[in-house]
Amino acid sequence: MANFKRVKSTIPSRTWSGRKVQVSNHATYLKLSFLSQERRRRQVELNNLSARIELLKKRMVTIDQEIEKLSAQIVSPAQSHVTEADPEPQQRGISIKY
Repeated sequence: MANFKRVKSTIPSRTWSGRKVQVSNHATYLKLSFLSQERRRRQVELNNLSARIELLKKRMVTIDQEIEKLSAQIVSPAQSHVTEADPEPQQRGISIKY
């Protein structure tokens, strides 16, 4: 095994283990301000989302109305008075038109 020399430093070897560290008032106020800012951001985000949802609901109502309107305009084949017979019979084979 190699012998390692212990490096001495000017930093004291005391630790905070076993001691109760009290959080400073400044850190508490900082944390409170951060939390209140985050809450405000989330509230704005929630308001924006609810406005977006309302816009989407209105658009869906408009789409449903357009679907109903277009469905009412479609004429069923039983009500149709137009004959669907071809005026010219189709010829068999290849036909080339120029």
